[in-house]
Amino acid sequence: EALRATPDHWRAMLAQGEIQRQMGNQDSASAAFRRALSLQPNHVGAMVSLGISLVAKNDASGGRTLFSKALETDPRCAEAANQLGLLEIRSGNAELARQWFERAIEAQPDHSGALNNLGVLFAQKGRYDDSIAVFRYGISKIPDDEPLYLNLARVLAITGRRDGAIAVLSVLLDRKPSSAPARKFLDDLNGR
Repeated sequence: EALRATPDHWRAMLAQGEIQRQMGNQDSASAAFRRALSLQPNHVGAMVSLGISLVAKNDASGGRTLFSKALETDPRCAEAANQLGLLEIRSGNAELARQWFERAIEAQPDHSGALNNLGVLFAQKGRYDDSIAVFRYGISKIPDDEPLYLNLARVLAITGRRDGAIAVLSVLLDRKPSSAPARKFLDDLNGR
């Protein structure tokens, strides 16, 4: 009862849920997110966080319901759209996934997850030029996002543009000299 009287209690529940989710305790995370939602029923972040926990517990339907409700509450919730895109990938519906990722990027042009997911989706479908364009756009929006550089370099290498891949990795290493994945990839490209 004392916790209920604390106005910021729902924030504590959200924080506890995030910690539990990061530790892999999805049941505890879900309980904390449900508690936060009982105190703040329209909190979009809590809906999305609970949805992610449910998906991690193999409840894709429950996750989908919460992501959809988050978008009803806030149509510009990029993470909810990104998560729906990931669910469509799991369901084998690449076209719907593309639409969700694009919606997420429209809502938040620097959404790393959606940018990487869309670029990878295009590469998997053989749409390499579109993939490259997405990764380059992403790097222009988030110049320190390591996965965007690595994914761009992978697509360039796959399409025979080794020099371009080396250049991208070099830029990444200039920005993040401690990037072990970039160093390894560059060594592989250079035959070391």
